[in-house]
Amino acid sequence: MSDSDNKTLAAQLKNTGNTFFAAKKYQAAYNKYSEAIRLDDNSAILYANRAACSQNLRKLTFTAANFTISARFLDAASDAKKATEVDGTYPKAWARLAAAQSRLGNDQSCVDSWKKALLALPIENLTAVELRQKGEYESELKTAQSKLLKTQTTSPTIIVTKDGQTPWQCAIAMEDDISSRPNESFQSSAFVIAGAYRDWQDGEKKMKMQKVTRSPQGMSMMSGWTGAIASLTNAILRDDRIFHMSDSRWTDMYNKQVSIEAQQVGAWVDIGPKQVIVEAVKRQHTQGWNAVRPALSTTIRLWIMRGFMEQTIRQNHDVGVEFIGRALEVLRWGLNEWKDVPEEQKGAIFVNSFIRGVHSLYLETYMKATMSQPGKFSLETLLKEAQDLLADFEVIEIPIAEPGFFLSFTAYLRGRAFAMIGFYNVQKAKRLFTQKIDDVKVLFTHWREAADAYVKAANSYPPDDEMHIWFLTCACQNYFLAGTPLSVTLPLLERIRVAYPNVMKIWRNSALSVQSGDTYQTAIDTEQICREGLEDNKLTMDSDYLPDGLISQLPTYDDLRH
Repeated sequence: MSDSDNKTLAAQLKNTGNTFFAAKKYQAAYNKYSEAIRLDDNSAILYANRAACSQNLRKLTFTAANFTISARFLDAASDAKKATEVDGTYPKAWARLAAAQSRLGNDQSCVDSWKKALLALPIENLTAVELRQKGEYESELKTAQSKLLKTQTTSPTIIVTKDGQTPWQCAIAMEDDISSRPNESFQSSAFVIAGAYRDWQDGEKKMKMQKVTRSPQGMSMMSGWTGAIASLTNAILRDDRIFHMSDSRWTDMYNKQVSIEAQQVGAWVDIGPKQVIVEAVKRQHTQGWNAVRPALSTTIRLWIMRGFMEQTIRQNHDVGVEFIGRALEVLRWGLNEWKDVPEEQKGAIFVNSFIRGVHSLYLETYMKATMSQPGKFSLETLLKEAQDLLADFEVIEIPIAEPGFFLSFTAYLRGRAFAMIGFYNVQKAKRLFTQKIDDVKVLFTHWREAADAYVKAANSYPPDDEMHIWFLTCACQNYFLAGTPLSVTLPLLERIRVAYPNVMKIWRNSALSVQSGDTYQTAIDTEQICREGLEDNKLTMDSDYLPDGLISQLPTYDDLRH
């Protein structure tokens, strides 16, 4: 067809898309705009309209049980940016870009885009629609500027501890002794956190090799080593408790490293996952695996790091879900699309162990999002993702080589998945409790299922890992609430007491241990109270003992039980 025919058909498709959009059929509208773009790729309106679809698709799918068509703010930003490139005078393009940047945590860019949206409006003789747009854009700009100011005045967390007292330092000091007892190698968290630290240390070492040079024209140029981003993400996936910034320059060095590595390998830093997939396939066909492999690996790893840092440093859990979820989406696509391609060609990011590690990190991030924004992130989605991760372990192909690596990508991932099932049941019980339901048996069912899941989580971790006794503690609390006999709870309390000294050898200065020391002591004291009660015949192994602390938290608990 001629260009004129293509544009005519594209306009018809756009109108159909507009009809679907007005009816809130955003996926159908997205598809129509995509068809139109294939016929006319020089229309800012089409890209801006498709960006609006991506933003609205997010709103629909966070209540569903599957996130495969969920959050699309990266795609929205990509399309909106393209719209501004096609026509920089189109206000809605800049507004859509600003809205997407806001949800992605790009605060400075968001402010800049809102300003450009306002500049794109006429200076005088505005229509009623344009006046409404101006008021909206000015309000959004003010909100974005306030958010940016808050971000700029929030300092990143700098971890300062005495030399030799961090969990990884304690673990490294113990490695030789544990290695001398081979049967215990796969029963210690020391190898996990020590392995994560070595990857983290390698990443930081490479970041510190950055240097500024001068070009023959006198321009400043930043250069450095690649591989830092890979080492940092490997460390996070091994054990995300390794994340720390011991240097006030860390964030600045990291941002410079991102620029260095992205530029050297041609990573896709400004587009969303849909477009990344298109560009990756195109580059593989035209330039081969040696060109696409490092670019795709760096892109995915940058998303992982961005998502993790957003939810860890800035508490932007929804942004964390967006970035890590998009990384997972592209990884799953590649695993299926290139299933017959050898690993050495497509890269290590498409190995099952790596993808499971990202899935596990996504679970943790999504769990935090359900707490900060329960109306947007559903518990049912969290439960399904946890179940899917467990189902993925039906076949394990990781060779049993280095104990830390094996534990990180098998037992630890299962442990987190079970913990998410426990969390799901705890939250369901809390919500039902506040509703004062008639059928209290449902409450007890959720408490028991939470406890059962937490026991499985605890059993997945080595007995000297803090997560082992933490999840045992969670299990006991929920068994107590469910009216479980001492024949079940007392052995768990004993396990906490026995494991506690060895856990503290490694984890005594971790954030969780510092915050939970009283909780563990309460568990140890509860065991002693129960044993004294048994000796005095005040309790039997069939007694469903309930600690005073839980009674005070749930003042109507006795009424519910009877």
